[in-house]
Amino acid sequence: GKYVLVDFWASWCVPCRVENRHYVKLLDKHSNDNFTIFAINLDDSRSAWEQASKRDRVTWPQISDSLGWDSPMAAAYNVNALPMSFLLNPEGRIIAQNLRGAKLEAKLAEIFN
Repeated sequence: GKYVLVDFWASWCVPCRVENRHYVKLLDKHSNDNFTIFAINLDDSRSAWEQASKRDRVTWPQISDSLGWDSPMAAAYNVNALPMSFLLNPEGRIIAQNLRGAKLEAKLAEIFN
């Protein structure tokens, strides 16, 4: 198992888009660590999702059912605002929620150093 950041985002969410650019650098920095990102997009337009993913250089696995806030994935994690993320340990347990920027980097440094 890996440490997985489950990230909920949408193309219209400006802070989400900023985080996407941060994630590109974060994945590069932790490329040899047991860490990955899995994104769940809450756009209701497939083309908006695809264009934003391309623009933000999203290379990590992601899914979207194009149902926006009606997505069962959002309901399963009780997502009612964006951005929202959950850091899971290799056993699949949530060990942190909504860490962004320097706080996420510090948590990963604590785990991997």
